Amino acid sequence: MGTPRTDFRNCLRRLVPLVVAVLALPTAIPAEDAHFAGSWLDDDGDLRGAFKEVVQAAQQATVRILSDEKTIRLGAIVDADGWIVTKGSDLTGTLRCRLPDGRELPIEQRAYDLDSDLALFRVAATGLTPIRWKAGADPVVGDWLATCGQDSRPVAVGIVSVRRRKITAEKISGVLGVRLEDLDGVAQIKDVVAESAAANAELQRGDVIMRVADKTIDSRESLVRLIRQYEPGTTLDITIRRGDTEMVRPATLTHPFGQFLSRIAEQNHMGGELSLRRTGFSAVLQHDTVLAPEDCGGPIVDLNGDAVGLNIARAGRTETFALPADVVISVLTSLRSTAEAEPAVAGEEAAPDAPVETSIDSSAQ
Repeated sequence: MGTPRTDFRNCLRRLVPLVVAVLALPTAIPAEDAHFAGSWLDDDGDLRGAFKEVVQAAQQATVRILSDEKTIRLGAIVDADGWIVTKGSDLTGTLRCRLPDGRELPIEQRAYDLDSDLALFRVAATGLTPIRWKAGADPVVGDWLATCGQDSRPVAVGIVSVRRRKITAEKISGVLGVRLEDLDGVAQIKDVVAESAAANAELQRGDVIMRVADKTIDSRESLVRLIRQYEPGTTLDITIRRGDTEMVRPATLTHPFGQFLSRIAEQNHMGGELSLRRTGFSAVLQHDTVLAPEDCGGPIVDLNGDAVGLNIARAGRTETFALPADVVISVLTSLRSTAEAEPAVAGEEAAPDAPVETSIDSSAQ
Protein backbone atom coordinates (compact mmCIF):
# COMPACT_ATOMS: atom_id res chain seq x y z
CA MET A 1 0.00 0.00 0.00
CA GLY A 2 1.37 3.46 -0.91
CA THR A 3 1.42 6.61 1.17
CA PRO A 4 -1.92 8.46 1.67
CA ARG A 5 -0.82 11.22 -0.67
CA THR A 6 0.24 8.77 -3.39
CA ASP A 7 -3.05 6.88 -3.06
CA PHE A 8 -4.91 10.21 -3.27
CA ARG A 9 -3.08 11.16 -6.48
CA ASN A 10 -3.76 7.79 -8.07
CA CYS A 11 -7.45 8.05 -7.17
CA LEU A 12 -7.73 11.47 -8.74
CA ARG A 13 -6.03 10.32 -11.92
CA ARG A 14 -8.64 7.61 -12.32
CA LEU A 15 -11.35 10.27 -12.10
CA VAL A 16 -9.95 12.39 -14.95
CA PRO A 17 -12.13 10.95 -17.75
CA LEU A 18 -15.26 11.45 -15.64
CA VAL A 19 -14.57 14.94 -14.34
CA VAL A 20 -13.14 16.78 -17.35
CA ALA A 21 -16.58 17.71 -18.67
CA VAL A 22 -17.88 18.54 -15.20
CA LEU A 23 -15.24 21.23 -14.71
CA ALA A 24 -16.70 23.17 -17.64
CA LEU A 25 -20.20 23.30 -16.15
CA PRO A 26 -21.57 26.84 -15.56
CA THR A 27 -21.41 28.12 -12.01
CA ALA A 28 -25.16 28.70 -11.86
CA ILE A 29 -27.00 25.37 -11.98
CA PRO A 30 -30.22 25.43 -14.03
CA ALA A 31 -33.47 24.49 -12.30
CA GLU A 32 -33.61 21.19 -14.16
CA ASP A 33 -30.20 20.26 -12.68
CA ALA A 34 -31.10 21.33 -9.14
CA HIS A 35 -30.76 17.72 -7.95
CA PHE A 36 -26.99 18.15 -8.35
CA ALA A 37 -26.95 20.91 -5.70
CA GLY A 38 -24.90 19.88 -2.68
CA SER A 39 -23.26 16.99 -4.54
CA TRP A 40 -19.67 16.90 -5.76
CA LEU A 41 -20.97 18.14 -9.12
CA ASP A 42 -21.96 21.43 -7.47
CA ASP A 43 -19.51 24.22 -6.66
CA ASP A 44 -20.50 23.81 -3.02
CA GLY A 45 -19.92 20.05 -3.04
CA ASP A 46 -16.85 18.00 -2.15
CA LEU A 47 -14.75 18.13 -5.35
CA ARG A 48 -12.73 21.20 -4.36
CA GLY A 49 -12.82 20.06 -0.76
CA ALA A 50 -10.80 16.99 -1.74
CA PHE A 51 -7.89 19.32 -2.55
CA LYS A 52 -7.66 21.06 0.85
CA GLU A 53 -4.44 19.28 1.78
CA VAL A 54 -2.97 20.00 -1.66
CA VAL A 55 -3.33 23.80 -1.34
CA GLN A 56 -2.70 24.10 2.40
CA ALA A 57 0.93 25.25 2.16
CA ALA A 58 0.50 27.49 -0.90
CA GLN A 59 -2.52 29.16 0.69
CA GLN A 60 -0.14 30.74 3.21
CA ALA A 61 1.76 32.34 0.31
CA THR A 62 -1.29 33.63 -1.60
CA VAL A 63 -2.57 37.21 -1.38
CA ARG A 64 -5.49 39.13 -2.79
CA ILE A 65 -5.00 42.46 -4.56
CA LEU A 66 -7.84 44.88 -3.85
CA SER A 67 -8.90 48.03 -5.64
CA ASP A 68 -11.45 50.18 -3.86
CA GLU A 69 -12.31 47.20 -1.58
CA LYS A 70 -12.94 44.87 -4.54
CA THR A 71 -10.74 41.87 -5.38
CA ILE A 72 -9.15 42.36 -8.78
CA ARG A 73 -6.28 39.85 -8.66
CA LEU A 74 -4.54 37.09 -6.74
CA GLY A 75 -0.81 37.18 -6.10
CA ALA A 76 2.04 35.10 -4.69
CA ILE A 77 4.45 35.99 -1.91
CA VAL A 78 7.98 35.43 -3.23
CA ASP A 79 10.04 36.72 -0.29
CA ALA A 80 9.48 36.85 3.45
CA ASP A 81 10.16 40.62 3.44
CA GLY A 82 6.99 41.58 1.59
CA TRP A 83 7.77 40.98 -2.09
CA ILE A 84 4.75 39.89 -4.12
CA VAL A 85 4.35 38.94 -7.79
CA THR A 86 1.10 39.05 -9.76
CA LYS A 87 -0.36 39.66 -13.23
CA GLY A 88 0.47 43.29 -13.92
CA SER A 89 -1.87 44.62 -16.60
CA ASP A 90 -5.22 46.27 -15.88
CA LEU A 91 -4.53 47.02 -12.22
CA THR A 92 -6.18 50.38 -11.57
CA GLY A 93 -7.46 52.38 -8.63
CA THR A 94 -6.07 52.57 -5.11
CA LEU A 95 -4.41 49.22 -4.55
CA ARG A 96 -4.19 47.29 -1.29
CA CYS A 97 -3.07 43.78 -0.45
CA ARG A 98 -4.85 41.29 1.81
CA LEU A 99 -2.29 39.00 3.40
CA PRO A 100 -3.02 35.39 4.44
CA ASP A 101 -3.38 36.52 8.07
CA GLY A 102 -6.16 38.94 7.08
CA ARG A 103 -4.19 42.19 7.29
CA GLU A 104 -4.82 44.70 4.49
CA LEU A 105 -1.86 46.90 3.63
CA PRO A 106 -1.02 49.43 0.89
CA ILE A 107 1.21 48.06 -1.87
CA GLU A 108 3.89 49.66 -4.01
CA GLN A 109 4.60 48.64 -7.57
CA ARG A 110 8.35 48.22 -7.93
CA ALA A 111 8.81 46.71 -11.41
CA TYR A 112 6.90 45.40 -14.43
CA ASP A 113 7.86 43.05 -17.27
CA LEU A 114 5.88 43.57 -20.46
CA ASP A 115 6.71 40.26 -22.12
CA SER A 116 5.45 38.11 -19.23
CA ASP A 117 2.86 40.59 -17.87
CA LEU A 118 4.34 40.08 -14.38
CA ALA A 119 4.49 42.92 -11.86
CA LEU A 120 6.51 42.98 -8.65
CA PHE A 121 4.99 44.71 -5.65
CA ARG A 122 6.05 45.23 -2.06
CA VAL A 123 4.12 45.55 1.19
CA ALA A 124 5.46 46.77 4.51
CA ALA A 125 5.46 43.36 6.17
CA THR A 126 8.05 40.81 7.26
CA GLY A 127 8.01 37.18 8.29
CA LEU A 128 5.77 36.17 5.39
CA THR A 129 5.73 32.67 3.88
CA PRO A 130 7.12 32.55 0.32
CA ILE A 131 5.63 30.28 -2.31
CA ARG A 132 7.41 26.95 -2.92
CA TRP A 133 8.15 26.60 -6.62
CA LYS A 134 8.31 23.21 -8.30
CA ALA A 135 11.72 22.20 -9.62
CA GLY A 136 12.19 19.96 -12.63
CA ALA A 137 9.90 19.00 -15.48
CA ASP A 138 6.52 20.55 -16.27
CA PRO A 139 3.34 18.70 -15.32
CA VAL A 140 2.12 16.53 -18.18
CA VAL A 141 -1.19 16.61 -20.00
CA GLY A 142 -3.83 15.05 -17.76
CA ASP A 143 -2.20 16.05 -14.46
CA TRP A 144 -4.43 17.70 -11.87
CA LEU A 145 -3.78 21.30 -10.83
CA ALA A 146 -5.37 23.45 -8.14
CA THR A 147 -5.58 27.25 -8.08
CA CYS A 148 -4.90 28.58 -4.60
CA GLY A 149 -6.87 31.30 -2.88
CA GLN A 150 -7.14 32.34 0.75
CA ASP A 151 -9.77 29.78 1.75
CA SER A 152 -9.12 26.23 2.88
CA ARG A 153 -10.43 24.95 -0.47
CA PRO A 154 -8.86 25.93 -3.79
CA VAL A 155 -10.52 28.59 -5.94
CA ALA A 156 -10.87 25.99 -8.69
CA VAL A 157 -9.33 22.76 -9.97
CA GLY A 158 -8.58 21.48 -13.43
CA ILE A 159 -6.17 19.43 -15.49
CA VAL A 160 -3.31 20.26 -17.84
CA SER A 161 -4.79 20.25 -21.33
CA VAL A 162 -1.89 21.45 -23.52
CA ARG A 163 1.83 21.21 -22.82
CA ARG A 164 4.13 24.24 -22.73
CA ARG A 165 3.83 26.42 -25.81
CA LYS A 166 4.21 29.98 -27.09
CA ILE A 167 1.17 32.27 -27.43
CA THR A 168 1.56 34.83 -30.21
CA ALA A 169 0.51 38.40 -29.46
CA GLU A 170 -2.69 39.43 -31.19
CA LYS A 171 -5.61 41.79 -30.76
CA ILE A 172 -8.76 41.79 -32.85
CA SER A 173 -11.17 44.55 -31.92
CA GLY A 174 -14.92 44.06 -32.01
CA VAL A 175 -17.17 46.18 -34.24
CA LEU A 176 -20.26 48.09 -33.14
CA GLY A 177 -21.37 48.81 -36.71
CA VAL A 178 -22.23 52.51 -36.84
CA ARG A 179 -21.07 55.48 -38.86
CA LEU A 180 -21.03 58.77 -37.01
CA GLU A 181 -21.90 62.35 -37.90
CA ASP A 182 -18.92 64.71 -38.23
CA LEU A 183 -19.81 66.76 -35.17
CA ASP A 184 -17.74 68.10 -32.28
CA GLY A 185 -18.45 67.07 -28.70
CA VAL A 186 -20.98 64.37 -29.52
CA ALA A 187 -21.16 60.84 -30.97
CA GLN A 188 -24.33 60.90 -33.07
CA ILE A 189 -25.21 57.98 -35.33
CA LYS A 190 -25.33 58.77 -39.04
CA ASP A 191 -25.93 55.21 -40.30
CA VAL A 192 -26.35 51.74 -38.80
CA VAL A 193 -24.69 48.84 -40.65
CA ALA A 194 -27.11 46.01 -41.44
CA GLU A 195 -26.80 42.85 -39.30
CA SER A 196 -24.27 44.56 -37.03
CA ALA A 197 -24.12 44.76 -33.24
CA ALA A 198 -25.78 48.18 -33.43
CA ALA A 199 -28.56 46.88 -35.69
CA ASN A 200 -29.21 43.93 -33.36
CA ALA A 201 -29.36 46.37 -30.42
CA GLU A 202 -31.92 48.44 -32.38
CA LEU A 203 -29.82 51.59 -32.47
CA GLN A 204 -31.10 54.14 -34.97
CA ARG A 205 -29.94 57.02 -37.11
CA GLY A 206 -29.93 60.17 -35.00
CA ASP A 207 -29.31 58.38 -31.67
CA VAL A 208 -26.65 60.04 -29.54
CA ILE A 209 -24.33 57.59 -27.79
CA MET A 210 -23.76 58.95 -24.30
CA ARG A 211 -22.09 56.08 -22.44
CA VAL A 212 -20.59 52.69 -23.20
CA ALA A 213 -20.03 50.27 -20.29
CA ASP A 214 -20.57 53.22 -17.89
CA LYS A 215 -17.80 55.24 -19.57
CA THR A 216 -18.78 58.68 -20.84
CA ILE A 217 -18.68 59.26 -24.61
CA ASP A 218 -18.15 62.91 -25.53
CA SER A 219 -16.89 62.66 -29.10
CA ARG A 220 -16.50 60.43 -32.14
CA GLU A 221 -12.92 59.74 -31.14
CA SER A 222 -13.75 58.67 -27.59
CA LEU A 223 -16.27 56.12 -28.91
CA VAL A 224 -13.79 54.68 -31.42
CA ARG A 225 -11.02 54.42 -28.80
CA LEU A 226 -13.31 52.68 -26.32
CA ILE A 227 -14.81 50.16 -28.76
CA ARG A 228 -11.32 49.17 -29.92
CA GLN A 229 -10.52 48.01 -26.37
CA TYR A 230 -13.04 45.17 -26.61
CA GLU A 231 -12.94 42.03 -28.69
CA PRO A 232 -15.67 40.36 -30.76
CA GLY A 233 -18.30 38.64 -28.64
CA THR A 234 -18.17 41.20 -25.83
CA THR A 235 -21.58 42.52 -24.76
CA LEU A 236 -21.61 46.19 -23.76
CA ASP A 237 -24.40 48.34 -22.35
CA ILE A 238 -24.85 51.30 -24.72
CA THR A 239 -26.63 54.31 -23.21
CA ILE A 240 -28.22 56.46 -25.90
CA ARG A 241 -30.39 59.57 -26.10
CA ARG A 242 -33.21 59.35 -28.60
CA GLY A 243 -35.05 62.65 -28.74
CA ASP A 244 -35.81 63.47 -25.10
CA THR A 245 -35.58 59.85 -23.94
CA GLU A 246 -32.50 58.14 -22.50
CA MET A 247 -32.31 54.35 -22.80
CA VAL A 248 -29.83 51.49 -22.45
CA ARG A 249 -29.32 48.91 -25.21
CA PRO A 250 -27.04 45.85 -24.79
CA ALA A 251 -24.91 45.31 -27.89
CA THR A 252 -22.70 42.27 -28.61
CA LEU A 253 -19.73 43.36 -30.73
CA THR A 254 -19.29 41.48 -33.99
CA HIS A 255 -16.14 40.20 -35.68
CA PRO A 256 -14.68 42.39 -38.45
CA PHE A 257 -14.37 39.28 -40.65
CA GLY A 258 -18.00 38.22 -40.64
CA GLN A 259 -20.89 36.55 -38.83
CA PHE A 260 -19.38 33.08 -38.54
CA LEU A 261 -16.37 34.32 -36.57
CA SER A 262 -18.68 36.58 -34.57
CA ARG A 263 -20.64 33.54 -33.37
CA ILE A 264 -17.42 31.75 -32.39
CA ALA A 265 -16.25 34.81 -30.44
CA GLU A 266 -19.58 35.10 -28.64
CA GLN A 267 -19.50 31.43 -27.65
CA ASN A 268 -15.98 31.90 -26.26
CA HIS A 269 -17.36 34.48 -23.83
CA MET A 270 -20.29 32.36 -22.68
CA GLY A 271 -18.28 30.81 -19.82
CA GLY A 272 -17.61 34.24 -18.29
CA GLU A 273 -15.33 37.24 -18.68
CA LEU A 274 -11.88 36.76 -20.21
CA SER A 275 -8.63 38.50 -19.31
CA LEU A 276 -7.94 41.58 -21.44
CA ARG A 277 -4.26 40.61 -21.83
CA ARG A 278 -4.20 36.94 -22.75
CA THR A 279 -1.77 36.70 -25.67
CA GLY A 280 1.86 37.47 -26.30
CA PHE A 281 3.55 35.03 -23.89
CA SER A 282 6.82 33.23 -24.66
CA ALA A 283 5.72 30.10 -22.77
CA VAL A 284 2.54 28.99 -21.02
CA LEU A 285 0.96 25.83 -19.64
CA GLN A 286 -2.69 25.54 -20.68
CA HIS A 287 -5.18 24.00 -18.28
CA ASP A 288 -8.96 23.69 -18.35
CA THR A 289 -9.67 25.42 -15.04
CA VAL A 290 -12.53 27.92 -15.30
CA LEU A 291 -11.21 31.07 -13.60
CA ALA A 292 -12.53 34.60 -13.39
CA PRO A 293 -9.97 37.21 -14.52
CA GLU A 294 -9.78 38.51 -10.93
CA ASP A 295 -8.63 35.05 -9.81
CA CYS A 296 -5.58 35.16 -12.08
CA GLY A 297 -2.16 36.27 -10.87
CA GLY A 298 -1.80 33.68 -8.11
CA PRO A 299 -0.09 30.30 -7.81
CA ILE A 300 -1.32 27.02 -9.25
CA VAL A 301 -0.06 23.83 -7.62
CA ASP A 302 0.27 20.14 -8.42
CA LEU A 303 -0.88 17.31 -6.17
CA ASN A 304 2.31 17.64 -4.11
CA GLY A 305 1.41 21.23 -3.27
CA ASP A 306 4.32 22.65 -5.29
CA ALA A 307 3.65 25.73 -7.43
CA VAL A 308 4.08 24.70 -11.07
CA GLY A 309 3.39 28.23 -12.24
CA LEU A 310 1.40 31.43 -11.93
CA ASN A 311 -2.02 31.85 -13.58
CA ILE A 312 -1.56 34.67 -16.05
CA ALA A 313 -4.79 34.78 -18.11
CA ARG A 314 -8.29 33.43 -18.56
CA ALA A 315 -8.05 32.87 -22.30
CA GLY A 316 -11.24 31.04 -23.29
CA ARG A 317 -14.35 29.27 -22.11
CA THR A 318 -12.29 26.37 -20.71
CA GLU A 319 -8.79 27.71 -21.29
CA THR A 320 -6.54 29.29 -18.68
CA PHE A 321 -2.84 30.03 -19.18
CA ALA A 322 -0.17 29.73 -16.48
CA LEU A 323 3.42 30.91 -16.74
CA PRO A 324 5.64 27.92 -15.87
CA ALA A 325 7.55 28.14 -12.59
CA ASP A 326 10.99 28.43 -14.24
CA VAL A 327 9.76 31.34 -16.38
CA VAL A 328 8.40 33.14 -13.32
CA ILE A 329 11.63 32.59 -11.37
CA SER A 330 13.72 33.93 -14.25
CA VAL A 331 11.58 37.06 -14.64
CA LEU A 332 11.60 37.62 -10.87
CA THR A 333 15.38 37.84 -10.90
CA SER A 334 15.20 40.66 -13.44
CA LEU A 335 12.34 42.39 -11.64
CA ARG A 336 14.19 42.37 -8.32
CA SER A 337 17.23 43.96 -9.97
CA THR A 338 15.04 46.68 -11.47
CA ALA A 339 13.15 47.24 -8.21
CA GLU A 340 16.31 47.67 -6.20
CA ALA A 341 17.65 50.22 -8.68
CA GLU A 342 14.52 52.39 -8.99
CA PRO A 343 12.30 54.26 -6.50
CA ALA A 344 8.92 52.87 -5.46
CA VAL A 345 5.70 53.77 -7.27
CA ALA A 346 2.56 54.58 -5.28
CA GLY A 347 -0.19 51.97 -5.30
CA GLU A 348 -2.75 54.16 -7.10
CA GLU A 349 -3.12 53.32 -10.78
CA ALA A 350 0.23 51.56 -10.63
CA ALA A 351 -0.16 49.07 -13.43
CA PRO A 352 -0.26 49.55 -17.22
CA ASP A 353 -3.11 48.90 -19.61
CA ALA A 354 -3.20 45.55 -21.38
CA PRO A 355 -0.43 45.68 -24.00
CA VAL A 356 -0.91 44.38 -27.52
CA GLU A 357 1.33 44.07 -30.54
CA THR A 358 -1.14 43.74 -33.39
CA SER A 359 -4.50 45.44 -33.84
CA ILE A 360 -7.11 44.66 -36.48
CA ASP A 361 -9.99 47.10 -36.56
CA SER A 362 -12.81 48.09 -38.85
CA SER A 363 -13.39 51.63 -40.06
CA ALA A 364 -17.06 51.27 -39.12
CA GLN A 365 -17.20 51.42 -35.33
